Amino acid sequence: MLHRCVFVVICLVLYVNAEIPSFIKVCKATNPDLGGCIKSSVLTLQPNLAKGIPELDVPVLEPFDVDDLSVRTNLNINITDFKLHNLLAFEILDISASYEKYQFAFVLKFTNVEVSGDYTIDTKLLTIPLQGHGPLTGRIGSIHFIGKLKGKRIQINGENHIELRFLEFKITDWKNVKFSMSGLFPDNKQLAEAATRVVEDNSDVLLEEMVPTLETNLNRKITEIANKIVRKFTEEEIFPKN
Repeated sequence: MLHRCVFVVICLVLYVNAEIPSFIKVCKATNPDLGGCIKSSVLTLQPNLAKGIPELDVPVLEPFDVDDLSVRTNLNINITDFKLHNLLAFEILDISASYEKYQFAFVLKFTNVEVSGDYTIDTKLLTIPLQGHGPLTGRIGSIHFIGKLKGKRIQINGENHIELRFLEFKITDWKNVKFSMSGLFPDNKQLAEAATRVVEDNSDVLLEEMVPTLETNLNRKITEIANKIVRKFTEEEIFPKN
């Protein structure tokens, strides 16, 4: 989920003017401090994000299922059932919104993010061979996300609706990363211990290799859920004149 949770909230507070749960604070599109209103709404809604909001098709967001990752650049690694945990401990560093342009931007910081999944690897890391499969666990002390999204008008059944897409989606500035892979070289204890140390000591390299695929998967999943929400309402319901 990384910044999926915040992006979903932005969609909710901006784009829902129909029957919504009482715990959602709706921001009017003409609010002169739209960014500040969104930030306040996100923080108010934080306790409800973990369990999801079924009435608006917002799924459970803790943990966030990233889907499978396949890295084929400098490494050869597949990770299935990849999940991110503890994503509700986020800080909004910056947020801005333009109603006239249907454009929104934000910078988020997540701390103490935990990862889990199942890996298969057959590669070299710093000339050290890595082979095996098993559970992947890890922890990211802090990580930043930059997102810019834009809406456009589309026609559905003769009515105006809004469709969203990302103009920019980047994972940046991660710190204190540590991954662990159980099951490396199961038939050679000495080699397994050496390989485990290599993984732990070079976790930043592993994350850097994962980032492009991770960005792609998050972009797709976030866009899908956001458009599920906004397509429930017409443009007139999303941006009321009064």
